[in-house]
Amino acid sequence: LWDEARKGKYQAIFCLPELLISPAFNKLLKDKGFSNRLAIFIVDECHLIAEWKTFHPAYEGMLAMQARLPVHAAVVGLMATLAP
Repeated sequence: LWDEARKGKYQAIFCLPELLISPAFNKLLKDKGFSNRLAIFIVDECHLIAEWKTFHPAYEGMLAMQARLPVHAAVVGLMATLAP
């Protein structure tokens, strides 16, 4: 999967947080071809980052994701619900 993503086979990639903090994904981000094509990084259910960061360690690692992305890539957080 990572090799296909590196080669530009996909226009969108959906991953679990555990995969996004993996060594394989870090390697993918360091690939110039992939990072040059990366236009937007979307975090769905982003309210879970704050709610689960001590329960679900992978979400805590996503807090540092923006620093690992190329500067031209936009970062967007989405959620369908928001607690008061």
